[in-house]
Amino acid sequence: MNFIINKENFVEEFLKNFVPSISIKKLKKFNCYAPNHGYLWNVCEHNLVENLKGKDAMLAYDNIDKTGAVEFQYDNGFIGDNISKPLSRENDNSIKIQNNGLIEFYVIGLNFSWCYIVTHEPYDCGPYFIINKK
Repeated sequence: MNFIINKENFVEEFLKNFVPSISIKKLKKFNCYAPNHGYLWNVCEHNLVENLKGKDAMLAYDNIDKTGAVEFQYDNGFIGDNISKPLSRENDNSIKIQNNGLIEFYVIGLNFSWCYIVTHEPYDCGPYFIINKK
């Protein structure tokens, strides 16, 4: 059974699960705090959370168990999905996501156990892969 993420709770859940010890003040300083003109994926870009980047992130995503994973597009709350949906077969590996031209795209493992992130800057920033170590 899949869990549900919606536009209203995504930022809070992402931060609570992947960077619980980082203050909002620090997140804002590093432009990580959406919906405040920041991007959540900056937690990876600024190494505020342990992550894999680029080809290593793609390989990790391709090899992880995706049972119960959901997909969600989120861009500072202005565009994207209102609610997550179960991970589709068309986005179940990194090359498919890349070929589909998706940006600001998050695939989240069951109960935030991991996250694969594709940014709007695919050649400079990301993709990223985070494992929740809780």
